[in-house]
Amino acid sequence: MKASGMLVQPAFYQIDERTFGFDLVEFQTYTDPFGDALYNIDTSSLVYVQAVDPAMFLPVPGIVLRLAVQSVVLTEALVSATLYLETDLPGFYPLSGADCALGYAVGSARLGVIPSEGIYPTLGSGFYASAMANEMSRTSNASAGVSQLSFTSSSDVYPSDIVTLNGVPDGKSLIGCFINGVFYTEGVSLVGSLLTLDVTTGSGYVPAGSSCVCLFG
Repeated sequence: MKASGMLVQPAFYQIDERTFGFDLVEFQTYTDPFGDALYNIDTSSLVYVQAVDPAMFLPVPGIVLRLAVQSVVLTEALVSATLYLETDLPGFYPLSGADCALGYAVGSARLGVIPSEGIYPTLGSGFYASAMANEMSRTSNASAGVSQLSFTSSSDVYPSDIVTLNGVPDGKSLIGCFINGVFYTEGVSLVGSLLTLDVTTGSGYVPAGSSCVCLFG
């Protein structure tokens, strides 16, 4: 199980132009009731944090930086790590003292799985949308091999239900689906244009009106 959750108010320090670090930070997650996810933070983990303007030293609306974990040290229940800035915005800094998201990369294109403010409200309104927009731009620039197909469920979708997708890209396989900002790979399957969503949500099914984004690669 990959680690996914929130880092509580890390104080970032700069090591060089693209390398940053933080020490002794609390990690919170709602995806792991047994508390083991902390030990799954590794070099496949990604940190998403609000950007700071290098001139004004103020948060920049709509800009969320992506940093890859280079090394990690656990001290009891606290995390220390060094990070490499992957977002191509030299000069921008990660915002210290604010909660930030910890996700992970999937697939050959290293598409990021990003926790949302719907689950972690202190990330701030619009955090997920900003991170995902930058993520898709980064992935598109790196590889044309990843496609997405979005839809909104018109009715409740139970594990035994079948959803027909229009516009499934030819010659590509389903990587997974974002459902209301949460990324699922297990329980999500596609045969032809017929999608099954056997996923665990708070209600036991995917409610009507849910936002669904399927990724293909």
